[in-house]
Amino acid sequence: MMETKCPFCDWLAKIIDDEKWYRENRPRRNQEAYEHKYTVALVSESYYEGNYTGEASYHGYELNFCPASGKVVEKEAKTMEIYTTYFANLRNLPNDITPIAICGKAPGGWKGLQYKTLAPKYSFFSVWKQTRDNDYYIKHYYDEVLNGLDAANIIDELMSLIPDGKPSKVALVCYEKPSDFCHRHLVADWLQQNGFEVKEWEVAEK
Repeated sequence: MMETKCPFCDWLAKIIDDEKWYRENRPRRNQEAYEHKYTVALVSESYYEGNYTGEASYHGYELNFCPASGKVVEKEAKTMEIYTTYFANLRNLPNDITPIAICGKAPGGWKGLQYKTLAPKYSFFSVWKQTRDNDYYIKHYYDEVLNGLDAANIIDELMSLIPDGKPSKVALVCYEKPSDFCHRHLVADWLQQNGFEVKEWEVAEK
């Protein structure tokens, strides 16, 4: 554990080290895995250089900026290449990238991985199918899906789906082409806002 002269930083660094140990030693696929979560709650929701700051309260936010010393306590960076694409373009996807469907219902015959945590809810999706009101969709997707998630935990869970021996590269897959409205673009924006780089796979369908 890193040594500091600030009790708050020492305490936070200890929590981060504990979380790192748990992530490296927790059960993997085909075993029940309980994700160790740590958050620090804040009295006030102030934001400084990309980090929440404040004092302990009942609101839970991940915190890595010490309000006492002004130091940033860094977590170990998660290294995973993240792409987005659509089903018709999977034939162009390199074999070292693991495709993961994030739609509500994958195509018939799909035998690949699915991650429905990021799928839209049928209630607002069905309304959008009738109205094509993208603003309505975006609001409800954030309110009912993304706002209840922690991006770092999502990355951990996606990494755990990658088959053993394959590189840490995933493609989040849905139906629409890159120029069309699709919730995978919302997921990409949200992950980027939380510090994770995401790119649409560039190779066009032939």
